[in-house]
Amino acid sequence: MSREYAEDIMVSYSDLKKIQKAQKYMYRAGVHGYSDGQLANLLGSCSTILGLAFVNSTPVGVAAGIVGLLSILGSGSDKDTIINWMLVGYLEIGDMMDFLDENPRYDRLVIKFPFFEFTQNGNTVRIITGRGVIQKAHTGHGWDIV
Repeated sequence: MSREYAEDIMVSYSDLKKIQKAQKYMYRAGVHGYSDGQLANLLGSCSTILGLAFVNSTPVGVAAGIVGLLSILGSGSDKDTIINWMLVGYLEIGDMMDFLDENPRYDRLVIKFPFFEFTQNGNTVRIITGRGVIQKAHTGHGWDIV
């Protein structure tokens, strides 16, 4: 079962950095064929953010879902699409980090990201698939509509 949707998430720069790192590891798992154990080990360094960005809150759960999905898809165009979405999402997360770098008065953002969510091996996981749209930005004085 899978679905595509957009959803708001509230993040700091540090959160975005961890989300981007996790998505990079998932992308590399698809390109280089990591095992679920290898991917889970890498995701351990960003485990505090997994539940917010990727639904499943454990490195083992995210890894089992990603590796399971990619192995079932084999080497066809569907797998290529998923891997491409991971790369595009990774790059778009970087754009949100750039926004915060260029606007240091903001410490948090509410971003509407597009997601692809699926359940594989009993694990529900989602990935960011494209451009996020900033809904609000937080300053020391409250929220600004951006």
